[in-house]
Amino acid sequence: LACCLDDEVWTGTPTELLAEMCSLIEPEALKQRDWPKNPESLGKKIDHLQGLLLTQKVWVGRTTRGSQRQYEVYRMPGCLWQRDSEEEEE
Repeated sequence: LACCLDDEVWTGTPTELLAEMCSLIEPEALKQRDWPKNPESLGKKIDHLQGLLLTQKVWVGRTTRGSQRQYEVYRMPGCLWQRDSEEEEE
């Protein structure tokens, strides 16, 4: 997901984040045992991988809006995952 962001923050519910991630990967990856099957397991994976994501310059935070949990995903400057168009410009 971070590779698809420009300099903006993606914000959405855990369900929306999982759906967005599923739309960006190969269908075979969805069948992998370690791929999150629901928003709760996604949250656990994110918690576990938070340090690794930060080393890759991807920030993922949790917020609450009213009674609804939300995630914010941001690609920090220097992120290793660049969009194809950005790679071509360099």
